[in-house]
Amino acid sequence: MPEANPVVIVGKILFLFNIIFSYPLSIYQTNNVLESYTFSKMQYSKCRTWLKNISRTSVVAIGVIIAVTFYYKIPKIIGLTAVILGSFIALIIPPLLHNKIVVGKDE
Repeated sequence: MPEANPVVIVGKILFLFNIIFSYPLSIYQTNNVLESYTFSKMQYSKCRTWLKNISRTSVVAIGVIIAVTFYYKIPKIIGLTAVILGSFIALIIPPLLHNKIVVGKDE
Protein backbone atom coordinates (compact mmCIF):
# COMPACT_ATOMS: atom_id res chain seq x y z
CA MET A 1 0.00 0.00 0.00
CA PRO A 2 1.22 3.51 -0.68
CA GLU A 3 2.20 5.71 2.23
CA ALA A 4 -0.48 8.29 1.36
CA ASN A 5 -3.29 5.75 1.67
CA PRO A 6 -5.70 6.79 4.48
CA VAL A 7 -5.77 3.24 5.85
CA VAL A 8 -1.97 3.28 6.25
CA ILE A 9 -2.08 6.69 7.92
CA VAL A 10 -4.81 5.59 10.36
CA GLY A 11 -2.87 2.38 11.10
CA LYS A 12 0.28 4.35 11.88
CA ILE A 13 -1.63 6.74 14.13
CA LEU A 14 -3.23 3.83 16.01
CA PHE A 15 0.18 2.16 16.37
CA LEU A 16 1.55 5.44 17.75
CA PHE A 17 -1.22 5.58 20.36
CA ASN A 18 -0.50 1.96 21.25
CA ILE A 19 3.14 2.81 21.90
CA ILE A 20 2.27 5.98 23.83
CA PHE A 21 -0.10 4.19 26.18
CA SER A 22 1.84 0.93 26.61
CA TYR A 23 5.28 2.47 27.20
CA PRO A 24 4.45 3.76 30.70
CA LEU A 25 3.24 0.29 31.70
CA SER A 26 6.55 -1.35 30.85
CA ILE A 27 8.66 1.50 32.20
CA TYR A 28 6.77 1.41 35.51
CA GLN A 29 7.89 -2.19 36.07
CA THR A 30 11.46 -1.35 35.08
CA ASN A 31 11.58 1.59 37.49
CA ASN A 32 9.96 -0.48 40.23
CA VAL A 33 12.62 -3.22 40.00
CA LEU A 34 15.53 -0.78 39.76
CA GLU A 35 14.29 1.31 42.67
CA SER A 36 13.65 -1.69 44.89
CA TYR A 37 17.29 -2.74 44.53
CA THR A 38 18.78 0.74 44.61
CA PHE A 39 16.73 2.69 47.14
CA SER A 40 15.31 0.04 49.49
CA LYS A 41 17.80 0.76 52.28
CA MET A 42 17.75 4.55 51.97
CA GLN A 43 15.79 6.73 54.36
CA TYR A 44 12.98 8.80 52.90
CA SER A 45 14.39 12.25 52.14
CA LYS A 46 14.61 14.89 49.44
CA CYS A 47 17.89 13.38 48.29
CA ARG A 48 16.22 9.99 47.80
CA THR A 49 13.37 11.63 45.89
CA TRP A 50 15.76 13.43 43.56
CA LEU A 51 17.86 10.31 43.06
CA LYS A 52 14.71 8.40 42.12
CA ASN A 53 13.77 11.16 39.66
CA ILE A 54 17.24 11.02 38.12
CA SER A 55 16.98 7.23 37.89
CA ARG A 56 13.61 7.43 36.14
CA THR A 57 14.84 10.12 33.77
CA SER A 58 17.89 8.06 32.87
CA VAL A 59 15.74 4.97 32.19
CA VAL A 60 13.55 6.97 29.81
CA ALA A 61 16.62 8.55 28.18
CA ILE A 62 18.19 5.13 27.63
CA GLY A 63 14.91 3.94 26.12
CA VAL A 64 14.88 6.91 23.75
CA ILE A 65 18.51 6.31 22.76
CA ILE A 66 17.76 2.65 22.02
CA ALA A 67 14.65 3.61 20.02
CA VAL A 68 16.56 6.16 17.95
CA THR A 69 19.45 3.75 17.41
CA PHE A 70 17.22 0.91 16.19
CA TYR A 71 14.67 3.08 14.36
CA TYR A 72 15.22 1.46 10.97
CA LYS A 73 15.28 -2.05 12.45
CA ILE A 74 11.94 -1.76 14.28
CA PRO A 75 9.98 -3.77 11.66
CA LYS A 76 12.48 -6.62 11.99
CA ILE A 77 12.33 -6.47 15.79
CA ILE A 78 8.53 -6.46 15.79
CA GLY A 79 8.50 -9.34 13.31
CA LEU A 80 10.94 -11.37 15.42
CA THR A 81 8.86 -10.70 18.53
CA ALA A 82 5.71 -11.76 16.68
CA VAL A 83 7.36 -14.99 15.51
CA ILE A 84 8.59 -15.88 18.98
CA LEU A 85 5.36 -15.00 20.81
CA GLY A 86 3.16 -16.34 18.01
CA SER A 87 4.79 -19.75 18.17
CA PHE A 88 4.45 -19.71 21.95
CA ILE A 89 0.76 -18.90 21.70
CA ALA A 90 0.13 -21.46 18.96
CA LEU A 91 2.20 -24.36 20.30
CA ILE A 92 2.33 -24.04 24.09
CA ILE A 93 -0.93 -22.45 25.23
CA PRO A 94 -3.39 -24.98 23.66
CA PRO A 95 -1.84 -28.04 25.39
CA LEU A 96 -1.75 -26.16 28.68
CA LEU A 97 -5.41 -25.23 28.32
CA HIS A 98 -6.25 -28.80 27.33
CA ASN A 99 -4.55 -30.13 30.45
CA LYS A 100 -6.34 -27.58 32.60
CA ILE A 101 -9.79 -28.24 31.13
CA VAL A 102 -9.86 -31.92 30.16
CA VAL A 103 -7.39 -33.78 32.34
CA GLY A 104 -8.89 -34.73 35.66
CA LYS A 105 -12.51 -34.89 34.51
CA ASP A 106 -12.38 -38.70 34.12
CA GLU A 107 -11.71 -39.21 37.81
